[in-house]
Amino acid sequence: MEEIRFKITEQGSVLEWEFETKNRDIGFVVYFNSSEDSNLVKIVPKRRVDTYYGPEKNSIQCENPGIYTIIFDNSYSWMHSKEVFYRIRVRGPNEDENKLWS
Repeated sequence: MEEIRFKITEQGSVLEWEFETKNRDIGFVVYFNSSEDSNLVKIVPKRRVDTYYGPEKNSIQCENPGIYTIIFDNSYSWMHSKEVFYRIRVRGPNEDENKLWS
């Protein structure tokens, strides 16, 4: 399991991701919590994403400041490891969405 956290300070920011695996599917979920001590709230439901035909690209608008956690999970396939290639960025509420990935 790979867990990546982002502290979002501006309401209306956008969390964008693009990922793919060499070995078919991977579990993917996005959680939110308002502080390190609060409970996790599922923002993007957990699902297995198959990137055989191309990368998964998506985004969410962050309605509330706090910590957003992206998790890649391969626990259902404990016999086969997966290699995940990803790019994730946070775009401020006033940034142009057509700006190239850095």
